[in-house]
Amino acid sequence: MTLQTSIAIIELYQHHEVLRHYCGLLKGSDHKVKIFCSSMVHQMLEDLHDQPSFEWVVSTKNESIPSFLSSNYSLIKEAKLVFITTALNNFKAFYQLSKINKTILLVHNAQSFLAPQASLSPNLDLSDRLRWLKIQLNRSHYYKKQLLKSLVGLVFPTEIVLEYIQDRFKIPTHLKLAALPFVSYEQQTTSSTDRVIITVPCTVTSVLRDYELVLSSLKKIKDKLTKDIHLILLGKPKGDGSKIIANFQNLDSPTIKVTTFHETISVKTYEHWLKVSHFLILPLRQYGKNYIYQEQLGYTKISGGINDMIRFGIPALVPAYYPLSQELENLVEKYDEGELPNKILTWVHKPENKSTPNQIASILMNHTSKQMRNSFLEKIDIFYNL
Repeated sequence: MTLQTSIAIIELYQHHEVLRHYCGLLKGSDHKVKIFCSSMVHQMLEDLHDQPSFEWVVSTKNESIPSFLSSNYSLIKEAKLVFITTALNNFKAFYQLSKINKTILLVHNAQSFLAPQASLSPNLDLSDRLRWLKIQLNRSHYYKKQLLKSLVGLVFPTEIVLEYIQDRFKIPTHLKLAALPFVSYEQQTTSSTDRVIITVPCTVTSVLRDYELVLSSLKKIKDKLTKDIHLILLGKPKGDGSKIIANFQNLDSPTIKVTTFHETISVKTYEHWLKVSHFLILPLRQYGKNYIYQEQLGYTKISGGINDMIRFGIPALVPAYYPLSQELENLVEKYDEGELPNKILTWVHKPENKSTPNQIASILMNHTSKQMRNSFLEKIDIFYNL
């Protein structure tokens, strides 16, 4: 029997990992999926191209988002439900799209999207003020509001974020809200090496992560180490990232090797280092800047590093203020600022303090694709029937 086109997924930015996850949950289901994405994302998901229930519509390199969407209205209208997985700008185009079909949106930055006027970062420099002027000229806040009125639902990446939004934000009553996590656990085997491999994943910038705390912690313990460390800063630099990398490269210690990157890291390389990591350090700030807005990490914006932790089942050191579900608390050890040096030292010297592979598999049992699929499909069906 030929499947009807039941869902159109639109990912026109670079969140290939989000699209991959949702496609993985829809693969083999009764849904025919039409995927609208950039050529870069399409290339990164090459292994999904031969799925018989997936149809790909790919934008050309120089095609604008408004132009691509408007030229494909007829195809998008065929679906029972439209799922926008990222909308960082071009809100007018997404608003116009939402008027032609039943549409839901995944919200990555809740403050920025739901309360932009009240969420400006407290420290705006000249470039930020120019961005603010551009926002006013594009009427972005107006079209965000119009988009909210036109959508049938909002999707958030965790139950914690969903509950926080419900408690603290004024959401239009017509909107159906749901949590649809976009990461699943893939069981891995850590390689055995002479050095203890510690990874700090994601873009290297002080905006969202406190690299200075990690560096100062390593300086305090470098003469106490009885095992060699291989520290991986797994991300390209952005903003002050090059300065951060230079500071780590100047860390003078025979027991600590540091690997850094200066360009975009390939998916293969990124996943390689995560697969061989013994543990992660996630030096997340409590509040971070998104464009010109302030977000509260864990509550209005989640960390890509937390998703890496879940996907690869890697134990992690995480700041005490970052909220996690009860089961994920069993995969991490929380630290206050002054505690990080001793926590690193203990985890390096006493690996038995961390969860074993079998324990990790048990902790993340509910985060496998198999366990997540039914809940995901049930929520999608609810949106269909609104």
